[in-house]
Amino acid sequence: MKLVSPFVATIILVIITISIGIAVYMYLSSVTKTSTSTEEVINCLGGDFKIINFNYPKYEFKYSREIIIDNTQNSNNLNDYQILVTIDTSYLISNNYLKNDCSDIRFLDSDKSTLLNYWIEGPCNSQNTKIWVKVPNIPANSKKIIHFVSGNPNANSLSNASNVFIRIIDGVIVSWHFDEGSGNIAYDSSGNNNHATIYGATWVDGKFGKALSFDGVDDYVKVVNFGGSTEMTIEMWVYDRTPLGQNCGNPLSWGYPWTSWGKGIVFYSGYGGNTYGVMTSYNNYYEYAIPGSPNSWIQVVLRVSKSGKFWESFKNSQKTYHKDITDFDPTLADLYISLYFNGIIDEVMIFNKVLTEDEIKDLYNYYGYTTPNYPGRVLIKNYTSPEPTISLGNELGSIVIKLNDYSFNLYFIGNPQSSLGSKYIAYITLINDTIIKKDIDISPCNLGSECISSPTIKIETDSEIRKIEICSKTCSFVCSKYIVLY
Repeated sequence: MKLVSPFVATIILVIITISIGIAVYMYLSSVTKTSTSTEEVINCLGGDFKIINFNYPKYEFKYSREIIIDNTQNSNNLNDYQILVTIDTSYLISNNYLKNDCSDIRFLDSDKSTLLNYWIEGPCNSQNTKIWVKVPNIPANSKKIIHFVSGNPNANSLSNASNVFIRIIDGVIVSWHFDEGSGNIAYDSSGNNNHATIYGATWVDGKFGKALSFDGVDDYVKVVNFGGSTEMTIEMWVYDRTPLGQNCGNPLSWGYPWTSWGKGIVFYSGYGGNTYGVMTSYNNYYEYAIPGSPNSWIQVVLRVSKSGKFWESFKNSQKTYHKDITDFDPTLADLYISLYFNGIIDEVMIFNKVLTEDEIKDLYNYYGYTTPNYPGRVLIKNYTSPEPTISLGNELGSIVIKLNDYSFNLYFIGNPQSSLGSKYIAYITLINDTIIKKDIDISPCNLGSECISSPTIKIETDSEIRKIEICSKTCSFVCSKYIVLY
């Protein structure tokens, strides 16, 4: 057999190599972008692109101040933690450091660039404006500094409670936190002014902050002529001190459902806190529905529905009982916290609706904050004990915030060979080398006319843009380069 000469073999190998290279190139060109010269782009598309109306907003704020978060007494790292900052906005407004409506307030993380979510509880233009801020991370046993900034007349408000709190539950008609710590009035912070009078009960440390302690004899809290709802949820925290085997009265009673005319609800604690009974109108006997836990805090929940004809009880967010009822039609009646109950009660809330099980779990796992400044709502937030303390630090000078919210239009120069339509894609390379791909619509666009992308192309990122490339989907992904460096 005659062998091929080395020269011929080399030629054959070169031809095979070139063929494979061309095949690979054609394949890659069909699936990937290829940056080329402007001349190649024009030959393919009949013209070229340029970027117009490029907007990269930077805002200067005239005033900034340190906010010191002291978490030195807590051994836990706190993530997405809500802190309350109190600012004298009347001073800032009078000195032209803040708009009259407080809409140019911002908060920055320790890096002085990352915007933090916040909600202005209010009131604006006050010496004590309350503002809630969600801080991504507060290290254990340490201090952290974030920054308050203001003083930009072009800035719009970013205050948003939904971005700060874990959940917002509406429908609260009574909220007694029992955090006054002194006096004989328990104030309702739901915004409905159902303030209660305290008879004999004493102030003690509670599940959250302060609470009221009852002696089981003649201590109670009373609201006259409380009006409920045909759809209700009652939630409270109870610490039962009654010795085993002894009945221990009612942590809560409203109306007189044990009488033939009564229309209300009773929580009954029996057998030394081992069980809690529930009685409602049209069901005038106790159902021992909630297992007790003497000498420990438990969450007790009752929800009642006229439309659904049931009541259900929960202990520590877990359902313990379901009872069908024929009706539920409450009327005005006195409401008591504790009748002959020996123990501590904290955080009593009443809603004019049946809470979902997820809402009940959030009230158990987190803290429900209420304020007359946002009536009828419970703001669910993280809680730790002890909570970090917040103080104001040094006043600083102006600060520039760069917002990574880019926008631009594409302008087509030349005589397009066909209607452009949606045949293009933008590859946006960020400083951190992340690539964002975005389809571009340049239609309607008539042949022989100048074409501008519509609507405006918008890009929201956590990083700055390094490069933008506009590529054709129909010309083997031929691209036109646009460099944007900062």
